[in-house]
Amino acid sequence: MTMSSTVLAMITSVALPYFVIGAAICKWESQLVQSSSISMTMSGNPHTFIQASMSCSRQTEEDMEAFGCNLMDYAEMKTWRGAGMHNQAHWNLIGGPTDKFQLGPWQLGETCAEYNIPDYCARAMLSELSTVYDGEHRYTSIVAALGVLGGAGAYEAASCGTQEQEEANKQDVFSPKKRGASCWNMVNDWKHLFCSGYNKCTCMENTIDQCHRSPERIQCCRDRFEEFLNSRSGGSLSEVKRFDNQLRREVTPNRNPSNMPPGKLMF
Repeated sequence: MTMSSTVLAMITSVALPYFVIGAAICKWESQLVQSSSISMTMSGNPHTFIQASMSCSRQTEEDMEAFGCNLMDYAEMKTWRGAGMHNQAHWNLIGGPTDKFQLGPWQLGETCAEYNIPDYCARAMLSELSTVYDGEHRYTSIVAALGVLGGAGAYEAASCGTQEQEEANKQDVFSPKKRGASCWNMVNDWKHLFCSGYNKCTCMENTIDQCHRSPERIQCCRDRFEEFLNSRSGGSLSEVKRFDNQLRREVTPNRNPSNMPPGKLMF
């Protein structure tokens, strides 16, 4: 068994898993790595990741759409549902892939900082990040974490900067310059995308029906994601647009693109 097929599990020492109603930046305090040749606990090695409220597994077609499961993981060129996403996305996880997010049904985070946005927004931001977190534009690096000390944490939602600061942060997120990135860098970039537009979609009532299934809030998320697709800031945006029509047909084969309003996505 290779390291890439390692069965990953997490252990909890004192803290109990944290049930998240909204999307969140979460953290595990330690990691247990197991395979046919190795079994060890990486204590004192905190790992942060993105956790959505709802899984992409065993949902109705309507909920799959509402929760953003039909959006794309551009690094793998599959929808989140097709890529096997449940409710978590990891970067630089021990034994995980180095060219895409690690997705899986693991235990919930021990501590989490909640961001009261629909799951559609949470996965849309991950879709944006997947255009650069691909092993080429961003490659795995633990040392890179030193550059974001004091950034987005997993205890409380981090505050946003000024509009000018967040616009600069967004440009940096999609910088074509190749550089290393740790899990801390990834969640920090996710927070920057929240602050540069998706925070407009914040839910007043953070419940399944009033937030994650709210047509108004979901449309807000769609609008933000369409702004990304129409922008020039994406590091791999040309590749994203090149596959656009093909992906729409694969995700919704029974829907006619000619019936869609101009500029509206079928995701």
